[in-house]
Amino acid sequence: MERRTHEGSLVAAVPDGRNSVDLQSGIVLVPGITGNYQRHPDLRDHEIVPDDDVSGWRALCSCGWEGPFWRRVTKRGTANLLRRRTYVPFLGVASPSVDVEAAIRAEWTAHAAPANAVVELEAAAEALEQAQERLNRKVRQARTSGVSWAKIGDAVQMTKQSAHERWGRQ
Repeated sequence: MERRTHEGSLVAAVPDGRNSVDLQSGIVLVPGITGNYQRHPDLRDHEIVPDDDVSGWRALCSCGWEGPFWRRVTKRGTANLLRRRTYVPFLGVASPSVDVEAAIRAEWTAHAAPANAVVELEAAAEALEQAQERLNRKVRQARTSGVSWAKIGDAVQMTKQSAHERWGRQ
């Protein structure tokens, strides 16, 4: 069974609605060609958007989920974290504040937590099933080797009668 985990990233948004690939590369790289921005020299189907053109940020998840948009405002007095508005000056670097990054990360975590919990639960159930299969094999091997139900019961912390009832018909 393939389990899909959620992986999130903080991305910049540009005025035409596109989201950047990520913010790790040091440039705002967006997929698609509009002709409004310089093409990336290696990734010909991506454009490089100047940092001062970034209109905001959001979280993206590998499952396709998009977090709420955090708008970049031009005046410090119009910033309001409760309304997802943050002031980032136009100085050639479009990075949200640490507080905004933490808030965006919290939104993604709230999105991913239930699905990741299910993935972990499935993994634990699978591990339990594998352990049970191994235990059954080892009990059969012990019986084939002449080990008594009393010793098997002691090894698995149950009575000899319970061990016999559980594995006696295998």
